[in-house]
Amino acid sequence: MSPRSGGLVEWFKQQGGYLHSNIHLLEDEDNGLHFRAKENLKQAATTEVSTQTGHSESLPSSTVACTCPVDLSISISSIKCLVEDPKDDRFSTTKLAGRLPDAAVTYFFLAEQRLLKERSRWYPYIDALPTEDEMSTPLYFSREDLVWLYGTSIYPSDSDPSRSSIEARKEMWQEHWESGRSALQELGANAEPYTWDLFLWAATIFTSRSFTSAAAFPSSTDATFSILYPVIDLFNHRTGAKVVWDFSNGNFSLGLTEAYATGDQIFNNYAPKGNEELLTGYGFTLDSNPCDEVAVRLGRPPGPLHGILKELHPKHFKSETWDPLEGTFYLRGSNHYAGGYSSQQLPCLRGIPPEMFSMIEQMIIFMSGDDAPEGGELIYAAVEEFLPPLRMKLEAITRWDEQLPQEPRNKKQRYAKMYRDGQVAILTEVIRELEAFLATVESQLEDPAEYGA
Repeated sequence: MSPRSGGLVEWFKQQGGYLHSNIHLLEDEDNGLHFRAKENLKQAATTEVSTQTGHSESLPSSTVACTCPVDLSISISSIKCLVEDPKDDRFSTTKLAGRLPDAAVTYFFLAEQRLLKERSRWYPYIDALPTEDEMSTPLYFSREDLVWLYGTSIYPSDSDPSRSSIEARKEMWQEHWESGRSALQELGANAEPYTWDLFLWAATIFTSRSFTSAAAFPSSTDATFSILYPVIDLFNHRTGAKVVWDFSNGNFSLGLTEAYATGDQIFNNYAPKGNEELLTGYGFTLDSNPCDEVAVRLGRPPGPLHGILKELHPKHFKSETWDPLEGTFYLRGSNHYAGGYSSQQLPCLRGIPPEMFSMIEQMIIFMSGDDAPEGGELIYAAVEEFLPPLRMKLEAITRWDEQLPQEPRNKKQRYAKMYRDGQVAILTEVIRELEAFLATVESQLEDPAEYGA
């Protein structure tokens, strides 16, 4: 047990939390604070339930590993419930509610609780959280670390940082920070302690460790918000870990439906997430991640074409005009946990979303007018059209190869390399499959454009 974790479990239990007696909290360099089994944890027995058809069905029961009561959580909902006492300066940031976006209010509140140290109810929890030096999301990358991300979707341009998603997030948070400090000054509070570094830390803690209110309060019609559940957020992620999330009136219980041997680390499962989402949101990646994908963005189509796409794929193209998210698609490698896109017409298209390929086809038809290709000719033309931007996306990453050291020099670079290697592998595989298709057609036909005719 580490110094940081020493009193955390005891505090958690005193505050109404529950941790299975056969689970203990440890800390090491590779895993940070994490949980392991003291002794063998057996898989819970299955439960027989009756279905609506009158048949019985076996459902796995779970062993409750940890429960965090809702009144120990931190969220905009709990902040608004705090009763303000003019003589109590522990909750001055609650006055920001309604003056800033809810998320920003929660960041200021967490920052305030960190400043309070032992005076905060959550001190043992906050004291155990990663410090700025331990953060590993891209906003904490040095220039040397960022080189590993150059050309990727996270950092597409080394010369124009504003094009990166991480810089866009940083700018938004800076605006909230500046607005919050101004609001605190107007309210007569001391805004000086709320530095940018402290606010960035609090925002990163929330975005990397919180759970959504949609899971905690599924029947609520209010806008969703983020919730910190102390201690239960210390369970690390493993793809495929068999767990059950049980929310009862906002109280969160993590159940295990698989066995653990003595000394095994006990994991949560954050849901299927590729390395891009893991790195930007949580600050880590997984080697050979089976959930990995490559984000590819297509530009806004002409108005009439958008209408056609809405008719062809109403589940994807939903907006009245155009939502940039409709132009974001995800390529898959052959080792993806969900397999390829099964609705595709040809094996070479298995890694390409059908809505994306359809959009390319419809663009060709729209631009060709009366001479638009059909059937196999259209497929061939769409593959030819799609390959150049894919090659450019791959080259944007690999052109930095010679500027990278042979091996990563720190944890951030190791995580970035895993993400980068995964992007290159998927793009290379998809490109080779499309090139092989074109080569086969060209070897069989004098005029490849007549493929399928």
